[in-house]
Amino acid sequence: MHGKLLTLVIWLVVAGSIAASGQTGTTSAEQPTSQSPAAAQPQVSPQAQQKHAAAGKPNAIEALKVKAEAGDVAAQNKLGETYALGTGVSRNLTQAAKWFLKAAQAGDPQAQARIGLMYLAGFGVERDLKEALFWNNKAAAQGNKDAMLQLARLYESGEDVPKNGRESIKWYEQAAERGDVEAQVKLGWLYRDGFDNVEHDYQQAMKWLKKAAEQGSGEAEFNIGYMYEEGIGVVVNKEEAAEWYTKAKQHGNVSAITRLRNLGR
Repeated sequence: MHGKLLTLVIWLVVAGSIAASGQTGTTSAEQPTSQSPAAAQPQVSPQAQQKHAAAGKPNAIEALKVKAEAGDVAAQNKLGETYALGTGVSRNLTQAAKWFLKAAQAGDPQAQARIGLMYLAGFGVERDLKEALFWNNKAAAQGNKDAMLQLARLYESGEDVPKNGRESIKWYEQAAERGDVEAQVKLGWLYRDGFDNVEHDYQQAMKWLKKAAEQGSGEAEFNIGYMYEEGIGVVVNKEEAAEWYTKAKQHGNVSAITRLRNLGR
């Protein structure tokens, strides 16, 4: 778990959001399955790399420290990023957590989500589930999608808190309503297959998968095709399935190629 969370922490630091693997991810060639996006390896854009390289220059770091110590929340966040990435300084997660926590205490939702993850993983701070939940809930209450996703995953997995399907669905839906593709795809899976204390709801499953498909998610398109091919919550329609598989293939979903072949396409 810690290795996956470290990937998430670095991704949050660099891009400000949790990677949404649902946009281009693939599923089993036999049946779509719900896989944790935490294992995805996010790519950092050249622009982000240049931005952080510039922030790592000694003079820039000293200037950040002056601003951060004076209570500048943006500078505190940036300094936390600098230490987390080791940009121009020795990588120091303790210092990263220190500055993220200061920004979080000042009410910054992005910093709250970041320190929440660090408390959950035990990076730079002693692992503390209570603090992790506190800060993620703070961030989520301010509309931070990263925190919503983290809470949804926690209640879905039941690894650190009691598994609770309804609580998981609640947070995924809040993120999905804000346009998060990963959450939309996950809702499609959970409503389609049923989960913990959440009943099957094929109408809701199709609703969220189509919302993700509207944003170009090959994974969502693949799952819609699968529902039409197998008649899950809809009348079997091979033509409709082939259309969705074709869209999924165009968006990089390799599993769709096998399904199209099976349909004679």
